[in-house]
Amino acid sequence: MLFLDSSNPNEIQEITRWGVVSGITTNPLILSREARGIDLGHRIIEILSVARCPVAVELLSETEAEMLTEAQTYRAFDVPSPAAPRTNRIVIKVPFSEVGLRVAHALSSLVYPPTSRVS
Repeated sequence: MLFLDSSNPNEIQEITRWGVVSGITTNPLILSREARGIDLGHRIIEILSVARCPVAVELLSETEAEMLTEAQTYRAFDVPSPAAPRTNRIVIKVPFSEVGLRVAHALSSLVYPPTSRVS
């Protein structure tokens, strides 16, 4: 499986056409380099408009309630489009912590369950 670390819609569209990408991953560092000054929600929507594969988005909130709200916000961005008729592409990346693991458990009923990162 090959996952592309990018938040650049043009790059994502081009490289996913090669047929070797299983998913897209983003994180705050990638976004700050490639999309300085662009609203995170707007960029996620742009990525979803060109990616037909799962898109992993890292939570930035710190409390359980905030993380759950943030996760639901990101999931709401995933709507069908002519370029990407399938939904349930958002994969929520949660921090590997006590709070993050509680959030992962709460989100585990999603079609694409959350992933965790070790900081």
